[in-house]
Amino acid sequence: MSNLFALLFVASLVGLAAALIKPSWLRLPSRKMAGTVFGIAAVVTLVGYSMTAPPTPPKPTQPVVTEKSVQAATTTAITPAAPTVDTKALAKSAIGTMTATTNYFASLFSDAKQAAATQGTDLMTFRNTNCIQSNAMYDKIVQAYTNVSNLYYDAHVTEPDALGTWRDDLGNAASDLCTYASDAIDARVGSVSQTKLNTDQQTFTADLATARADVQALGQ
Repeated sequence: MSNLFALLFVASLVGLAAALIKPSWLRLPSRKMAGTVFGIAAVVTLVGYSMTAPPTPPKPTQPVVTEKSVQAATTTAITPAAPTVDTKALAKSAIGTMTATTNYFASLFSDAKQAAATQGTDLMTFRNTNCIQSNAMYDKIVQAYTNVSNLYYDAHVTEPDALGTWRDDLGNAASDLCTYASDAIDARVGSVSQTKLNTDQQTFTADLATARADVQALGQ
């Protein structure tokens, strides 16, 4: 609408100029009449334009920059440090589980040696229960390893290499124990010599010692 009033205002000025030069061009009797008609028209269209013109948007104000605002903008937010994990306490708990499991296998071997020396029938039961039917010894190792591994996982700490090495070395000792039990049973009928049994014992002892070294490495 404001554009229409603007055009009419311009037309009024043009008509006024033409009528003042020669009123007969616009069929007006005199210059006085031309000035009156086009003057009123110019005033009316000017008022109409001013009333319908869109409001002028306010000029954006510039923010006042102060030393405090600059300091606040340039200050880097400091993230509080995550709580540290007591790795010594974590390792101590892990070592307790690993040591108990290692000692369990040392106790089993001691029982197997006693059964072999006395020609006890429980040696056959031991082999069938732990080595042939259910692999109970290996299950115990896996369960102990899982429990310790979960301690590190829950604490968001990478588990040490010594833990996996301990699992493998103790697994070797369990295999040695089963070999010894089988050879001790066969030795009763003379198919396995005492020398072979001594070698089985030495192999088990060496692998068990390696597993204990893994436990010690975890605490260092």
